[in-house]
Amino acid sequence: MPEVMIIGGDGLLGTAMAMRCDDLGLSFVQTSRRKGNTLHFDLRHPNNNLPNAKLVYLFAGVTSIQACDDDPTATHAINVQGIASVAKQYVERGSHVIFPSTSLVFDGTHRTPGIDHPIRPRTTYGKQKAEAERQLMTIGHSGPGSVSIVRLSKVLTQQVSLIEQWRKQLHAGQTIKAYRDRYVAPLPCAQAIDALLNIGLNQKPGIYHLSGPAGCTYADLAVAIAKAMGVDEKMIRSVDCKNALPAVGYTALGDCTQTNHESTGTAPPHPPHLPHPPRLPRPSAVTLAGIAKALACPV
Repeated sequence: MPEVMIIGGDGLLGTAMAMRCDDLGLSFVQTSRRKGNTLHFDLRHPNNNLPNAKLVYLFAGVTSIQACDDDPTATHAINVQGIASVAKQYVERGSHVIFPSTSLVFDGTHRTPGIDHPIRPRTTYGKQKAEAERQLMTIGHSGPGSVSIVRLSKVLTQQVSLIEQWRKQLHAGQTIKAYRDRYVAPLPCAQAIDALLNIGLNQKPGIYHLSGPAGCTYADLAVAIAKAMGVDEKMIRSVDCKNALPAVGYTALGDCTQTNHESTGTAPPHPPHLPHPPRLPRPSAVTLAGIAKALACPV
């Protein structure tokens, strides 16, 4: 039996999780709806034929805000019904399920909403994630397995198309445009993966927040990347979005060192059958300059 099941193993987070598990010597299985070297699995047609695993990460889903707005019925079948179906079968088998959610379950009016802040999503995607959260919390309470929900701000790597485009343009001496009226709260992928592994390996259910710096706009991020690359920040042209991206307000999260566990006592002993989780940086140590340096350095 693999230690880790990665549902949606060919996306940004799924691929990074597989690489990290490999680094740590954790046995894992990846799924994908595309036929290839991974185990074929499609959330549109979930089944009970997936192998058992101690930890299950639910990375699969439709993450495009526009796609969810364009076809809410089809994306609901994936992002809510499909996710709940997989979570239910694994919780019934005694697995610990980790579900990455989003800061978009909030309405964006609060700079750093805490874990217990009212859920008021403004987008179809946020509404679907909020509904999936509710269903998974109910499933988690039914046992014998358990569920952790991890809300994330914007996860970025050098391979994200926007970052890749900015880097190429700046290397070529070209001016880039970046929005000064859209917030991003960038979270490095490597940090997100280590935190997700930490939560999974400790097997402590609850709701968690992982976030990049609050109050950071796309223009702020572009300037920081330019500085990290040694490029004149005058190469960044700050512009208004004018509805090119959905107006979602603030996207950072608060309470990033806490969780709403049912018990406020000490953490349970580390499961003896799993390796100890990786050490994580303190939230205060995660700065925009540090994130930009990681995104700007040569691949």
